[in-house]
Formats: sequence, C-alpha cells, structure tokens
Amino acid sequence: MILVTEVIHRTALAMIGALIIIIVLIYTGLIPAHDSVDFVIGSIDFNTIGLLLGMMIIVGILGETGIFQYIGIKAAKLAKGNVWKLMLLLSVITAVGSAFLDNVTMVLLMVPVTISVARVLNINPISIILAEIFASNIGGAATLIGDPPNIMIASAANLDFMSFAYHMTPEVIITFLASLVILKLLFRKDLKQKPENVEKLMQIDERKEIKDPALLKKSVIVLLGVVIAFMFHGILDIEVSIIALAGSCNSFGNYKNSSRKSICSCRMDYLDVFRRIIHYCIRC
Repeated sequence: MILVTEVIHRTALAMIGALIIIIVLIYTGLIPAHDSVDFVIGSIDFNTIGLLLGMMIIVGILGETGIFQYIGIKAAKLAKGNVWKLMLLLSVITAVGSAFLDNVTMVLLMVPVTISVARVLNINPISIILAEIFASNIGGAATLIGDPPNIMIASAANLDFMSFAYHMTPEVIITFLASLVILKLLFRKDLKQKPENVEKLMQIDERKEIKDPALLKKSVIVLLGVVIAFMFHGILDIEVSIIALAGSCNSFGNYKNSSRKSICSCRMDYLDVFRRIIHYCIRC
C-alpha cells in the first residue's frame, strides 16, 4: 500500500525493507552480526546494475536523436487514421523495442509520442497507452536484457542470451497475440473513434524529428554491436554488464551535448538503491 500511494519514495522504501530484513536475519541468528556486511555485498547483483546503467545510457542517447518520435509519427501515418492499426503498430514497436532495450524506458519514450499523435488526431490515447504498457511488459520478458529480473533469473539459472531467448520467445509471441485479441475486445468502443485532422498528420514530415543524423547512425551501430555481443556473450565468456558498459562508453564518447544529466534520468532511482547499499557497506 505504501508503495502504491508513494507516501515514501520507493528508493527509501526499498532501503527500509532491506534494513528490516537484515535486522530480522541477525536477531533470528540466521546470519552473524559480524558477517552482515559480507552478506549484503554478496546479495547485490552487480551484473544487473552494470547492465541497467549501460543500457540506460545507450537508450538515453539514442532517444536524444529523435528516432522514437520519427518511428511514432511514421507508424501513425501508416495507420492512416485507423485507431486499431495505430494501436497494433505502436504495440508491436514497443514490444520489439522492449525485448532489446529496458522496457520501462521504452514506454517512457513511446508514450509522449503517442500523446502527441492522439492530440493531432483528436482521439483518446488511453487505450493505446495501455496497449503499449502491456506490450512492453510482454516483450521485455523475451530476452535476457529486456527487464532487470531477467538477468537475475538468467544468472541464477546459468542461462546465456540465446538460451533465454530460445525458451521465452515462443511463449512471449503467443501471449502478445492473445493480449492483442483481449485489448481489441476491451477497447472496442475506443477503437471505433473517428480521428480528425488525418490530413494534417499526413503532412507532418517525420524526418524533421531527427535532430542529429550523425549521432543516430553512431548510436544505432553501437546498439546493434551490443545486441550482437549479447548473443555471443556465452561463447565469449563475457558478462552482459561488461558489454553494456562498453557500449555505453562508446555512445557517451559520441554524445557532445552538455546536458548529459538527462541521459540517466529514466531509472536512476533503481540504481540509487544499490548505490546507497554500497555506500553503507563501505562505511561499515
């Protein structure tokens, strides 16, 4: 309930919960007090932290190029005012993107584009946004890098990128198709909306949304390189966090904008939990 109402920030809440667990474990004798710091450090999955940080930087810089705005407008134009086609296209884009990028970041990048398109067409975007959220959660389950729990599960089960995708992708595709059928039934009234200003939408030049073509090319090359390296990380015997961080360093070097703080704004609260734990351990 506290997490839902956000009376306490989720970062602080997570820290409080972790502290309570450690206290309970010490007082019940499950771990000795003098071993508590080693227990905390050993419980941290640094591979997940590195993967999150690296992918956040790569996606953040890619988002600065305007590519997601371009994709959103292009999809809307392909739908030609058909709300169902628009939902379908944006859901597929979100699901596929979430499989290779952080799923929450993908939603944060796609939702503003969806709202902008809905305003032009004068339609209610709620059904499309909900479809994107479902698509993001489903698509993110397909690969090892799609969602933070995936890397934790893969690490515990000793699965590499291709093995994880091999076992999960068929189920994800079936679930995604089933969700589209359910969404079409649930939002059948919203999908009958008659968009306005379709001509205005068709006149929008999506190419103008690309703010930095050179950076876009470099960022896409880095992202493709990182994904290919993920596929062979088991053979190369390299952790996915190392690959993600190497790719982020490359992307960071290509990014010349002075406002670099905006890059990691999406999920820094997640990393802050781990930062505080590490800081606590060092002080101890």
